[in-house]
This record gives sequence, C-alpha cells and structure tokens, in this order.
Amino acid sequence: MYEIKLSGMTCGHCASTVSKTIQSFDAEAKPVVDLNSQTARFETKKDISSLPKLLEEEGYPVVSINQE
Repeated sequence: MYEIKLSGMTCGHCASTVSKTIQSFDAEAKPVVDLNSQTARFETKKDISSLPKLLEEEGYPVVSINQE
C-alpha cells in the first residue's frame, strides 16, 4: 500500500484527476483520494518512480511517498 501526499488538491475535480492519473499509470490500482489530508492511497505492483512526474504534469506536485 502506498500513500502519496500531494499539494494543490482543492476540490472533487482535483481528486478525480489524481485518481484517473493513478489509474492510467496502473489500471488495476483502486486509489482512494482524501482532499482533507491531501493524500492518495492505493496498491500497485509496479515501480512507482515515474508516477510523481505524471501527477506533477497534471498540476499536483508530490510532497512525499510512504509505503506501508
């Protein structure tokens, strides 16, 4: 399980964009995006090293990544 802390999410559209970006990276991921904590939690077996760039391109810079 990964938890990514992002900046710039302010509304449901932002959360939807983050979720869709994660799913475009891994179609099997089922992200749970929380606006209050500015986080996205999901499971993937892929190497996520390219994901921060994808999220930043959408306007949501990654603050931190934690793996549980």
